[in-house]
Amino acid sequence: GVITGASGEDKTMTVYGKDGDQVFETAVSMGYDEAGISGSSVILYREAECAIYNMSGNLKYQGTLDGSIAKVIGLGGNRYIQITPQAMKELELR
Repeated sequence: GVITGASGEDKTMTVYGKDGDQVFETAVSMGYDEAGISGSSVILYREAECAIYNMSGNLKYQGTLDGSIAKVIGLGGNRYIQITPQAMKELELR
């Protein structure tokens, strides 16, 4: 996938499948330091803020998490692991 757009502007995130076909495209308004695909989720995060999209491009969650974020990993379904510099926390979206 790729995220395009100038700094300070809304960006466009485009995700492609293994075959190179476009899976989805959506606008991204949150600033981020890290982005990745984990399981069936696209996860963007920085400091304590996180956004999670499904593979249809729908925003499942956007907000802050307790503690700083070193990494967020999808476990499948609505379950995630937040890794902080001090601990690991299991998260579940409802």
